[in-house]
Amino acid sequence: MARLGSVLDMKLADAAFVRSTMRGSQGEAASHMLRDLSVVRQFLSGPAAVGLLDIPWLPFYMGLIFLLHPLIGWVSIGSAAVFLVIAGLNEWMGRKPAQSAEVHARKEEQFVADVRTNIDTAGGMGMVPDLKRHWSFAHANSVAATQTGSDVNASYAVVSRNLRLIVQSSILGLGAYLTMQMELSSGALIACSIIFARALAPVDQAVAHWRTILAARRSWKRLAALKPEDLSSEGDRTDLRAPSRSLAVSNIALGAQESRKMILPNVSFRVETGDCLGVIGPSGAGKSSLLRALVGSMRPLSGEIRIDGATLDQWSDRARAKHIGYLAQDVQLLDGTIRQNISRFQADVSSEAVIAAAELAGVHELILSFPDGYETVVGSGGMMLSAGQKQRVGLARAVYGLPFLVVLDEPNAHLDRHGEDALGLVLRKLRAAGSIVVVAAHRSAILSEVNKMLLLENGQPGFFGSKDDVLAQLAAATRKQADRGLHVVGA
Repeated sequence: MARLGSVLDMKLADAAFVRSTMRGSQGEAASHMLRDLSVVRQFLSGPAAVGLLDIPWLPFYMGLIFLLHPLIGWVSIGSAAVFLVIAGLNEWMGRKPAQSAEVHARKEEQFVADVRTNIDTAGGMGMVPDLKRHWSFAHANSVAATQTGSDVNASYAVVSRNLRLIVQSSILGLGAYLTMQMELSSGALIACSIIFARALAPVDQAVAHWRTILAARRSWKRLAALKPEDLSSEGDRTDLRAPSRSLAVSNIALGAQESRKMILPNVSFRVETGDCLGVIGPSGAGKSSLLRALVGSMRPLSGEIRIDGATLDQWSDRARAKHIGYLAQDVQLLDGTIRQNISRFQADVSSEAVIAAAELAGVHELILSFPDGYETVVGSGGMMLSAGQKQRVGLARAVYGLPFLVVLDEPNAHLDRHGEDALGLVLRKLRAAGSIVVVAAHRSAILSEVNKMLLLENGQPGFFGSKDDVLAQLAAATRKQADRGLHVVGA
């Protein structure tokens, strides 16, 4: 059973990792699939699974007792029915407390993870005592919910165990009476007692470990929801030619998958090789959502995104790692060296490619200033680097391998004037190399490098075209709105 659990783990581990690392829009349960896999593996190698596998032998043992004496057989069958009813009641009464305990445990775990991620902000503003108090309430609720489920399961387990001892003693008494009546031999009496104890032991064991069985069943249901694409091999995909022509967005609508709440409806545009598209608009207009959709980390509710005519799901993850670069608004580096982060943790990485990406991003000299250079460990989330340093290393990661599509979300948010000048040089080099660059920014300095613009306003697509045309349309719309305001004031 332990080996079976290990085989199952190795078969589903990769798919569970993929689903566990998805964004929250894919569902809260998806982020816990690795833990679900661990729960199922431990269940298969534990006593609860063995007890369940022994239960199907119950009719066989009852039949043996019936052959020894029908009266003892009927008593055994009646007792077995009572035990099965107890198991059913345990399942019915323990289901909701077990689910509640699991929900509270996950909320507590997520809160601790969030505090750890934002510990600098929490510590700097003296929030730790208040956060600890909030966690104490969540922890107390989690403990109470767990204890409630444990009490229910333990109560039925005690009833089951004591009832089994009582029935087993009763069968001995009944067998002794039948022996005195010369209807049963003393050997058959001992055999009935042993067989009855063996028959009901797995039922008793299942009742005692019912919480474990429920947890494994819930985990298995979530694992069974793994999609075929999660289980498929990257080697099964056709390797498309490297893109070289265009990025086309056709009538895509963006929103939350579960609620289908719309964030950005009906966006369309097309850019060609060497173009730099600036996405502008106020906060909350949907710029970051659009950029996440372009790199495939957010799935549109409708519409298509195509690179050289192929939709994003036609490109394998290996191909996307080669042809797409992305710098998120909230730059997060992974726990590893600068070299590993720039190379996206790929295997068999050449030093020349890593250094070339760092030089293109203008961060090579900064990296050399660290004591360990490219082997500097950045820590979880890049905690060993400043915000500006993380952003520049993240930019090097985005341009590693000179990808065809480079998507940058607020790439100058933490840069000084020198950093912005270096970023402008990066954009010019990318365009000269034939890459398509899509950049979202509030600060206008970087927009001087774009040749096309897309305006988003309050979740609605606005103007798209060349930079000069969009700016002219925007200026005309501003003047029209100002004239309308003057007309209202005059009236």
